[in-house]
Amino acid sequence: MKILSVKQFSNRLKATIQATGRLNFSDDTAKILGLKEGTLIKFAMDDDDALYMALSFSDCDEDAFRVRKSGVYHYVPTNLLFDALGIDYRGKAITYDLVRNQSKDAELGGMSFRMNLRDPRSGGENEKNSEDMT
Repeated sequence: MKILSVKQFSNRLKATIQATGRLNFSDDTAKILGLKEGTLIKFAMDDDDALYMALSFSDCDEDAFRVRKSGVYHYVPTNLLFDALGIDYRGKAITYDLVRNQSKDAELGGMSFRMNLRDPRSGGENEKNSEDMT
């Protein structure tokens, strides 16, 4: 039997696009994902415009962004990516819940997560992206 520990379910993994265009990770998320300066993350979009991120298993993935650290915060400099995707992050923070999606690991070359946009009015997930993809 496998113990389903409260530790596995007590923290929601999240990332927030700041007004600067940086994708910041909460401290809890950074710890759970094992993020450190230099970790590689790549992004993908499927045919339904769902956004994914993957922690790259390769140290030399040319398609990946390098995680940077400023103080206690881990972030990825993604402003050009989000500009190209037409995501209006200026003047407001945009938060995504990160939902583990093992079925995309091989395709994306790393530990993969679907990025579910939170509805800023409710603090919950956006209906379009709320289905559980695990």
